[in-house]
Amino acid sequence: MKVTDQIFALIHEYKKMEDMIELKDSGSQEIDFKPLFYPRLIEIRRKLSCLSVELSVEVGKAMRAAKTSKAEYEYQRYIKTKVFMDEGMKVTPAESKAKQEIADLLPGLAVDEGVYSSGNFVLKQVNEVLKSLNQDISIIKKEYESLTNIE
Repeated sequence: MKVTDQIFALIHEYKKMEDMIELKDSGSQEIDFKPLFYPRLIEIRRKLSCLSVELSVEVGKAMRAAKTSKAEYEYQRYIKTKVFMDEGMKVTPAESKAKQEIADLLPGLAVDEGVYSSGNFVLKQVNEVLKSLNQDISIIKKEYESLTNIE
């Protein structure tokens, strides 16, 4: 299973649990939440944190690939432009012809940038979910501890 699939499955599970949280009208954070979910929330947070690190590594690789593709495209464009200018072409037509000749590099560049952008977006969303998860955990922690002390 891909990292993003695992992340989305955990987020979905957390969102189902989160729906059980009901804040009272008084503005206080009294909740009607089953403290027995506390250990599972801790486990979800742990797994999401680990998957976040894995995703960060993948996003870093995608960023490097995107930058490498962009650099290769710019380098090839520069080389081709120079060759055409050395053959006597003016700057604008030389650049235009160079872009045409290296157009086969554009799909790879677009894919690399797309992978990086989508991975980066998912990573930001995971961080937001982790913040929300931490808040929920801190809210139910006392309730959970009081139940476990009674037992």
